Amino acid sequence: MDENPAVSPSFFQKLTGQKRMVIVGAGIVIALAYIGINIGIWTYASNSKKAAQTVSNNKSIVPENKQNGLPAAVPSTRGLTPTPAPRPTGPGPYACDPIGICNHYGDAQGKSCPKTYADNHCLDECGFKEVQCPQ
Repeated sequence: MDENPAVSPSFFQKLTGQKRMVIVGAGIVIALAYIGINIGIWTYASNSKKAAQTVSNNKSIVPENKQNGLPAAVPSTRGLTPTPAPRPTGPGPYACDPIGICNHYGDAQGKSCPKTYADNHCLDECGFKEVQCPQ
């Protein structure tokens, strides 16, 4: 036998059995990850195409008139003004403090406040000195 062969033994032949198994196992894991990523990309792309087709058809967004196939009329809200909810009136736990801020007193009449409110903004009257509580 020749001491210096023309071709040296391969890297894989020099490894022990345990090291070979680790390298083969890592190769299998990498191959499975590659396949899994490609399947995920393919699934995402096919779902994206379906979503794009749905949006381009507009059939799920705009209702159709069954008689002529044209988009159904949508009632217009132009010119309509929203009606504000009525604010609570009458006596309540709120009163205006001496600096003009509406506060929850609980027993505002017991604090000698001239006017109490059920509204938590005191009906925006706290700027008037005559409705503010004394010190």
